[in-house]
Amino acid sequence: EFINSGLFREKEIKHMQDVKELLSVVFKVLYLGGPLWLILFFSLKDKRKMGLTLLLGATLTEIFVIFVIIFSLLNYDLLFEAFHNLFFDPYSWRFFDQDMLLRVYPMKFWYNATLWVSVVVLILNSFLQALGFLLWRSTS
Repeated sequence: EFINSGLFREKEIKHMQDVKELLSVVFKVLYLGGPLWLILFFSLKDKRKMGLTLLLGATLTEIFVIFVIIFSLLNYDLLFEAFHNLFFDPYSWRFFDQDMLLRVYPMKFWYNATLWVSVVVLILNSFLQALGFLLWRSTS
């Protein structure tokens, strides 16, 4: 529950609550899905199958992240709008430039955050992709 300090409009507070609820679902999926994925992954037991699984998963992730980067560079406003319309009520997240939420977290912040997170994911993903390739190509 957010306490109304008078700095944010009710609409901004509602959006922050919606974000909190979305993140709650995302983290539950990660906390349950991560260990389940590891159990299923290691149950493969064959290094080549494990490698192919890593390689394909990392390649799909790479395609998605490159799409996000290209889309961000071409039209970040449209990407931002599509994301918000997908996860939130289309009329709940649009604010005035003078609203506190946009002054604290301006669009430039979200643009930079999107690009930085994408680059970090690509770097980490490349290690999984390389490991997957090495395991897949292993002879034993």
